Amino acid sequence: MAISVSIIIPHYRGQFLGRSLAAIFDSEQQVSFEVIVVLDSEAPALPSHWLDRGIKQVVLKQGKRGFGVGCNLGAQLASGDHLLFLNDDALLTSGCLSHLVSELESDPLVGVAGPKLLSLKNEKRFDYSGACGGFLDGVGIPFARGRIFGSVEEDTGQYDTPLDVFWVSGACLMIRRNLFESIGGFFEGFYMQMEEVDLCWVVQSMGYRVRCIPHSFVWHHGGFTLPEDSLLKAYLNHRNNLVMLMRNLPLSEWPRLLARISMEIFSTFWALFRPREWRHSVAALLCLLSLPLLLRAFFSRRPIARVPLAKLQGYLPHSVAWSYYAKGLKTFRHLTSHHANTVNTVTESVMVQHLEFPT
Repeated sequence: MAISVSIIIPHYRGQFLGRSLAAIFDSEQQVSFEVIVVLDSEAPALPSHWLDRGIKQVVLKQGKRGFGVGCNLGAQLASGDHLLFLNDDALLTSGCLSHLVSELESDPLVGVAGPKLLSLKNEKRFDYSGACGGFLDGVGIPFARGRIFGSVEEDTGQYDTPLDVFWVSGACLMIRRNLFESIGGFFEGFYMQMEEVDLCWVVQSMGYRVRCIPHSFVWHHGGFTLPEDSLLKAYLNHRNNLVMLMRNLPLSEWPRLLARISMEIFSTFWALFRPREWRHSVAALLCLLSLPLLLRAFFSRRPIARVPLAKLQGYLPHSVAWSYYAKGLKTFRHLTSHHANTVNTVTESVMVQHLEFPT
């Protein structure tokens, strides 16, 4: 039987991998799949009982690290029609793969699909990393249905409608393999954070849709590789956001990038007056000093036609930071009802570029 899905799991640290693998095999998926685990050069090899179940393992070369690097290496070994990138601390639930595959195969314009993410730390709440589908505001700040900045909502079914979004979380992201190969995979310069938003932006620019399918859901622990209060994580979020904008914004929209840089300057000083936010102050400052990587990001821009943000789904032209901090709009529902008719959430494709994929 042909393989439908190649599940690619980059593994760097933590003791959760065994639970993640067990969930894959214990849940009823109704599609054929293979599992590829990409190990950090310092990570221990998989126990033999997992290899006996047909799991492939590959080890990164010494000195090679990062989410994009691991995922791209795993994709080179994949034989499935679709790739599922799965964090090593995420648990698939029954039928999850089937729902995502069905979404891709029922519409040739859907390039990426992702599930609803629920937190294993608090099972009533959405998971911080992607909740129920991601969006982007006017200066490139990502947020999600169910999570805006540090405010994470309880899941009461309020966002259970399948929807075109700007991005889905890399904790569990399915993409057509030929599409992934045609765009060269994940950008490896991020190290960690923002890879999936960058990838989904490119997918949309090529005329494909990104969908969140809430009746497919995954449990996610989070924080094993980079703890939530990590200075490195805060720095990467600030830095990689600018890198992503430099890689994907049309040159005509670079005033948005200047506005974003201005926000980083403001963040550097604003956080000084909030002792608990010192990490963001330091992270914003370090971000502004990352000129070499920002220049590398500019020169790594993919040779595709860049689409104005206003034509992409899951885009909010307003500042989510202003709405959140100044207006007190803490939930996605409040945010979108306040800015009615300004968030792109229609399901019709705005533009389609027909591509020739490598065989």
